[in-house]
Amino acid sequence: MTLRSQPSKERLRTTYPVLGGLWILAGLSCASAVQTQEMVNAESLSAELSGQTEAPAAPPGADLNSRFEAQLAFSDLIELEQFVEAVPVGQRLLELTEQETGPESKNTATVLADLAEAERVAGIHDSSETHFLRAIEIIRSADGSYSETVIGPLLGLGSNYQDRGDYLEARVVFEEARSVNRRIFGLLNEGQIDILDLISQTLSNMNLFVEAHEKQLEGLRLMERKYGEDTIEVLPAIYKYARWLGGNGLYQAERGQYVRAISIIRKRLNRESVHMVMPLRETGNSFRRQKLGEGQGLSSLKKALMILEAQENIDALATAQTLRDIGDWNIAFSKVGPFDEEYRRAWNLLANIENGEELRRAWFYDPNYVLFVSPSRRGVSNFQEPDTEPGHVLVAFDVDERGRANNVSVLEAIPSGLKNETVVTSIRRSRFRPRFVDGETVPATGLARRFVYFYKLDE
Repeated sequence: MTLRSQPSKERLRTTYPVLGGLWILAGLSCASAVQTQEMVNAESLSAELSGQTEAPAAPPGADLNSRFEAQLAFSDLIELEQFVEAVPVGQRLLELTEQETGPESKNTATVLADLAEAERVAGIHDSSETHFLRAIEIIRSADGSYSETVIGPLLGLGSNYQDRGDYLEARVVFEEARSVNRRIFGLLNEGQIDILDLISQTLSNMNLFVEAHEKQLEGLRLMERKYGEDTIEVLPAIYKYARWLGGNGLYQAERGQYVRAISIIRKRLNRESVHMVMPLRETGNSFRRQKLGEGQGLSSLKKALMILEAQENIDALATAQTLRDIGDWNIAFSKVGPFDEEYRRAWNLLANIENGEELRRAWFYDPNYVLFVSPSRRGVSNFQEPDTEPGHVLVAFDVDERGRANNVSVLEAIPSGLKNETVVTSIRRSRFRPRFVDGETVPATGLARRFVYFYKLDE
């Protein structure tokens, strides 16, 4: 079982910016940045081997002579998510800032923290650690150990440790950030919820599943104490906890939280309140994700749709989402058609939504799993452990109009043959949301999925 928790990046950005505002990149994929770096290195090596003798180009940022100019260039690269390219510009910005405001100024701390975050995302973890630590030291020297402005750099440092696989250090730093948060904002402030999520994620990476769950539960209990256990205001916290449970395979417990939410809504509002849609819809989706085609799941989805369609002003987006989910249920479990009626209705509703075309593409272009049959993990692990090596199987396949995979083939397997058969079986037995083009289902060809695992050489 894999445990994961995902903090809200929007709330983190608002609450704990790294002074200049970059640390929120924590948790984002840095694959593109690393790939860019590898491409540059490969080109340099190619030039060297081919005997090219051109004079080396000046390092990025060398021609920036003012702090303001360097700040603009650095910010532009960050906005474009060009983190590898941003690092030397950030280093030049740091140099100019130290010259202008002094090596121990708060302005220097700001640049240090932002540079450290760019380095973290670019995968330059040792330098990132050094710069985060120096930023933290400057802030605490100026404002004391419990300065509000130290929280962002602490979270950035913890995320850097987590990215590097130093989970114990990450846990310690995240706990320190939470202590500062509680000291400043009080024991019941909501800002610590996302820090609890980061701690929970770190504990999951350490295979400390019970402790990870306790942190999630602690976040829910905090919100219950603040708003009351049976109030409408506590519903978002209940849903967040339920999603975490479901995301980690605890489906029955997840549905228990939705039952609790339904009870609160009935008590505080009524049975036909639009607030009922969320727990009803997610109850149905929970059954599907668990691969249980029980009638209660489909009836929950249909009840949610009935409530939406009974409203005086119909919420087109929520209705389209519910129709999409009923379509997913049909693809996953129904033996006879029609399979695309609800999908078609959802597609048509999206025409009335401002970003409807974007949603059409996101929902219906790339076939997503609606029923995922996991490959056997016998003899392998989801996690990097001592004495293990990474392995993967890359498969190609097509999906027909009914969401079934065919023409499944292995493109690459490392090591060869270890998990080929179980991955191919997984794809064939899974079900996918079919591709829609102009409101009609069409076959999707040339799809690919990569399954990653870790194995011991002696096994």
